[in-house]
Amino acid sequence: LTKKSYEQRVEELSEIFNSYIKNDIVDFLKIERVDIYDKLVKTAAAQIGNLMNYSEISSLVQGNVLTVSKYLSVLEKTFVTYYLKPFTTQRRNEVKHAAKCYFIDTGMRNFAIRQFTKTDIRPDSGALLENMLLSENLKKLKLDESVFYWRTKAGAEIDFIIEKQGRVIPVEIKSGQVKIGTLTKSFYSFINSFSPAKAVFINRDKFGITKIRGTVVYYIPAKWFCLCGLNLIGE
Repeated sequence: LTKKSYEQRVEELSEIFNSYIKNDIVDFLKIERVDIYDKLVKTAAAQIGNLMNYSEISSLVQGNVLTVSKYLSVLEKTFVTYYLKPFTTQRRNEVKHAAKCYFIDTGMRNFAIRQFTKTDIRPDSGALLENMLLSENLKKLKLDESVFYWRTKAGAEIDFIIEKQGRVIPVEIKSGQVKIGTLTKSFYSFINSFSPAKAVFINRDKFGITKIRGTVVYYIPAKWFCLCGLNLIGE
């Protein structure tokens, strides 16, 4: 933020990335296969918000599953990445094991894939917004709150499920404009299955409150939710 030019900002990111992610972690934890580790950082950065498939990732970075698993754990424990676990119940149609990968810092993520174009013209804008909102709200989570994602084997998915004292609040994220009162099919599916008291639909610029099948749905601009989190709905 203190750098005045694009070149200075990229140079600053480069210094942070190379000193911490590439040098400190590699040296301190004695990473043996630096080539696989470097590829893994780039692969994880390119797949934010996607389900993690260890066999597929191992093929992409040309390493074995054991090594990839070890290095993914290193990235998580050194606060480079965060692996979002699925929200599961006794329903047989839910994804129960695969985590989704995110970066704690989106600047480090963007540097890893050398992508610095404006968010409104880049193909990963939705995933990047999702990553930013997760990383910012992880800082705001209270001790009695946990965050997950929800997905069925048929493909219905909710970006975040915030669980608090046995209650769940689904949070769906859309980077574009929405119309107050409309929901995705996945959102309807979750409401029908779990009947949450509150739900959040994050979008570009609309704020509104409506009630759908007994659930109070809050439409909240992304920048508001980034700053205030669940405080906006009295949680």
